Amino acid sequence: MTPEQFELFAQIEQEHWWFVARRRIMRDLVSRVVPASNELLAVDIGCGTGGNIAALADRFRCVGIDESAQAVGLARARFPTVEFVQSTDPAVIGPYLARASLVTCMDVIEHVERDAEFLAGIVSGVRPGTTLLLTVPAGMELWSEHDVTNQHYRRYTVD
Repeated sequence: MTPEQFELFAQIEQEHWWFVARRRIMRDLVSRVVPASNELLAVDIGCGTGGNIAALADRFRCVGIDESAQAVGLARARFPTVEFVQSTDPAVIGPYLARASLVTCMDVIEHVERDAEFLAGIVSGVRPGTTLLLTVPAGMELWSEHDVTNQHYRRYTVD
């Protein structure tokens, strides 16, 4: 994503209907499968400007991880009770994944050229029983300028 997109997301993600609705759905799904406990760790891979993982901070210890120093800086400024880490290094990310009870990766893998390899790295890093919540844009037939602007490689189908 571009610096301008991170700035925009930081400005609108707490109030824009799409972000608000997605977080509401995510919180509901998580509450159905992972018991809330500040003893449990929730990790958001590709956390961007932090709104999704911060929405879980009342239920879990939370860590957001992103490759963008700008996104992590914006997230830290907005959500000081959440730990944010700027890294793509498996040696840095691995210990967080190994301790996580919940890992989210929301609208991230479409930005990754080698998506299967990226996802395999996440799955191999978590303990058995860890809940993984992924969201992706659906249907290549819906491909639009939005996907180009947001630097997506693809959209997904069930297959």
